[in-house]
Formats: sequence, C-alpha cells, structure tokens
Amino acid sequence: MIKIEKGIIKPESTTKREQKYPWDQMEVGDSFLVTGVKLTSTKAMCYKHAPKKFSARLVKDGVRVWRDA
Repeated sequence: MIKIEKGIIKPESTTKREQKYPWDQMEVGDSFLVTGVKLTSTKAMCYKHAPKKFSARLVKDGVRVWRDA
C-alpha cells in the first residue's frame, strides 16, 4: 500500500522550457504568423494564456495570432 503524506513542500522546477511563441512579449495589437499548424489547435493555445486575450484567424500564409487585451 502507498502511504499518503501531508505537508511535503514541492521543490521548484529545475527545467525552464523555452516558449515556442512570443506570448509574454506581445502588447495589445501585436501579431505573429504561424505556418504548418491547424487553426483549431492555435485557438486552443490562445485560451491557455488567460487573463491576456488572444485571437487567431486563418490567413493566406497560415494562422495569424493577435493580442487583443
């Protein structure tokens, strides 16, 4: 049987994963273009960065993501 323990402090993560897209550097009105991805998966990524708001639209060259708020 596995023992459940309380009060054990979780250590900080030792790995820092570099972001593929510049979500944190964007200001309202900025955008970037992504190629080779689906619109639906890009929109799903947009929702993960709340409370900042992003939107994605299919454009001629791929999917463009805008910072809305």
